[in-house]
Amino acid sequence: MVKKVYFLVLLLTFIIFVPAIIKTFATTLEIVDSYGNVGQYSSLALDSSGKAHIAYWDSTNNDLKYATNASGSWVTTTVDSNGDVGQYTSLALDKVGKAHISYYDSTNANLKYANNIIGLWETTTVESSGDVGQYSSVAVDSSRKVHISYRDVSNNTLKYINNTSGTWTAVIVDSNSYYKNIGKYTSIIIDETNKIHISYCSNDFYLNYAINTSTSGSWTTIPIDYNCGSYTSASADESGKAYISYYYSDSTIKYTSLKYATNTSGSWVMTTVDSNGDVGMYNSIEVDNSGKVHISYYDNTNGDLKYATNASGSWLTTSVDTSGNVGQHSSIALDSYDNVHISYYDSTNGVLKYAANVPLPTPTPTPTSTPIFTQTPTPMPTPTATVTSTPSPSPTPTVTPTTKPTSTPTACEDATEIEANPTELTLQKKESDTVIVTVTGEGGCLVGDKTVKATVEKDGRDRIRVKPSSQKTDANGEASFTITAKNKTGDTTVKFKVKKDNLETTVSVNIVEK
Repeated sequence: MVKKVYFLVLLLTFIIFVPAIIKTFATTLEIVDSYGNVGQYSSLALDSSGKAHIAYWDSTNNDLKYATNASGSWVTTTVDSNGDVGQYTSLALDKVGKAHISYYDSTNANLKYANNIIGLWETTTVESSGDVGQYSSVAVDSSRKVHISYRDVSNNTLKYINNTSGTWTAVIVDSNSYYKNIGKYTSIIIDETNKIHISYCSNDFYLNYAINTSTSGSWTTIPIDYNCGSYTSASADESGKAYISYYYSDSTIKYTSLKYATNTSGSWVMTTVDSNGDVGMYNSIEVDNSGKVHISYYDNTNGDLKYATNASGSWLTTSVDTSGNVGQHSSIALDSYDNVHISYYDSTNGVLKYAANVPLPTPTPTPTSTPIFTQTPTPMPTPTATVTSTPSPSPTPTVTPTTKPTSTPTACEDATEIEANPTELTLQKKESDTVIVTVTGEGGCLVGDKTVKATVEKDGRDRIRVKPSSQKTDANGEASFTITAKNKTGDTTVKFKVKKDNLETTVSVNIVEK
């Protein structure tokens, strides 16, 4: 069975350092692959010699690709070209340096897996029951057995599959009927004691964490933070403590940031790492040999690849690459000397790039009191989940609740800003999702009773529909719209307007095959 533990998450309110931002570049910035539009969903791992191995999607040919510089120069290979494959890619190396890749087969809506154990690439479908495999993440244990977390769209669950018994066995990790969109942005890690950790988002709001003390044990799931905008990444230290980076987005108070959560103290503590603009999407985290944290992420405001670390004791940030719109789909890895390596997508040129030997930031930050906005998740009903393994007792986290400040924006009548969350959607045919439009005034005050009208651009009306077509904002300044994909793939845009106040915002929608 799945054991649910709900508790008040410890929030530390303290003076933090505003991250100092400097234009510091890696000593190595390279284009790995420029053949077509390539590099989305990049996933990086380093072998024992510090050589890079990257899995990524070729969106021009809809193929899964792999690149390595193990020979001294970059060599790229098409791993799978059977249909539209290669999205939601994740790569891990085993102890002898062989590559293992999980990815999504969009043509058949299946979870697939590839490895080069025998020296040639072999691919197989490991799960095909319904629409499964989006947001996959792979890890390999000390016995070279494979573990994959992923989303089951058909049943709205987070699932986990492994081949520890010699055959692929899948179980449900989270199926809480209260949530929608369970299992987005999964990230799996296996610690030194072979405990399995998974971070993920659900309900488009909650950052969640799941842990299993063994492959045959039961799962414990914990809601950590509210307003998980998307993009989680997990790591663990030698003692089995978890570290999670994530993108925090609160449309109510118009606040976005890169955040970091850890349970090293025994309770979950969240910290704002960077809030200078719209930052934190496409983040990736690693912990070094000294227990210091390293995070790569995307600066959406400036279109830059950024890097943050607390190696000096305080959080500092660095711009790694500022040439064009770069930094989406970043993946970070550390070599045996704790040097930083990052793979990422250059959307300006449609190429896969690689940064190596990223130097540590050195400026001394100026202490500034900065509020950390968070909300406490409320207890939800315990779901009944089907687990195909034998349950074993799981440890219950120690709860240390503390009083935390809350931010309550006031109401007002004059609207000055409009914002949609999320601003980008990827939907499969016949799939639906919700967009929340928030209207605010000066100082972030909430504006109710404003009519928001939704309009789909002309060439997209055969791809999606939006309901309702117009709606008034509630007392929280919010209006909710449901976007449903029709039966045609492609890109389109929805405009949300408050005509009387001349306010407008847009949401980009991409319709893909099931």
